[in-house]
Amino acid sequence: EIAHDNLRAALTWLTEIGDTTRAVRLAGSLWQFWWWRSHLGEGRNRLEAAIALPGADACGAWYARALTGIGALAETQGAYEDAETYHERAVAAWEALDDTKGLATSLLFRWLVAFNADDQTRMAALSAESMRLFRELGDPWGIAMSQMEQGVMAMRVRDHVGAERVLAEGIAGFRAIGDAWGVAICQGVAGNVATDRGDFKTAATELKASLTTLLLLDDLWGVATIMPASARMAAEQGAFEQSVQISGAIMRMHRTMGAPLKVPFRERYERNLEIARGALGEQRFDRALAAGEAMTPSDAVKVAIEPIAAAQPEPSTGLDKLAIP
Repeated sequence: EIAHDNLRAALTWLTEIGDTTRAVRLAGSLWQFWWWRSHLGEGRNRLEAAIALPGADACGAWYARALTGIGALAETQGAYEDAETYHERAVAAWEALDDTKGLATSLLFRWLVAFNADDQTRMAALSAESMRLFRELGDPWGIAMSQMEQGVMAMRVRDHVGAERVLAEGIAGFRAIGDAWGVAICQGVAGNVATDRGDFKTAATELKASLTTLLLLDDLWGVATIMPASARMAAEQGAFEQSVQISGAIMRMHRTMGAPLKVPFRERYERNLEIARGALGEQRFDRALAAGEAMTPSDAVKVAIEPIAAAQPEPSTGLDKLAIP
């Protein structure tokens, strides 16, 4: 992040002078940085410019890496058809190179396209294949990432026991290699699972650990992806203002990144907002939403990890329902 301006300048220059090999290598090297630090639009534009240079497809693994990166960034932006197209090209490139690790990594990120479509069959196939390849390689990071994805799949079908088991394995795997981000994402999913089964004490513990770490890592995407679980937990305990404030902060973060909320999470998120609107009335709801949208990510995380203090809605005077010009 500190060197980003220099890297931008270098990549711009390499692209302008048509130095295909170095442009593709540099862009391909940076895609995970752009993804993890939420430079989504810039990263995708720079990668697409690099692979459009003459001879880019002759750059071997760097070209395949760039394709994987564009697929990952496009998916996070909500461009799902584009993402699937790039991932398909990336898979073909990795297979042509007989590069097992590159292929397995590409399948991990292609899984997110299937997740957004809530295509359980496709998700299971992609996750099983990436897990098989990573186990074949003995790659602990890839195995833990695949376990995280399998935990999400179990959560989606409300297999709480299965989700908790595989997420615990993922957390142990990430801890063994010192990957704080991976631990935090697994904890966030575990918080979702605990919320879904009504264990709010465990959920609060998991979500606090997850969001605190992701904030320290300056991962805006991670914070915005995990935080809807905190909004749901607050709503389900009657803390509607807190829930709406958290939701407002989530809206702002997604606008800042240029990335929509994941499709499978959106229905629950919007339902919670409607329930809160009915409980609070229009005026209190709008005030809480505006307060959340004004928050910095740091302030939002503080609200999201506060103990739940459910408050009874103020008696309505009926004035908030009047259409005042």
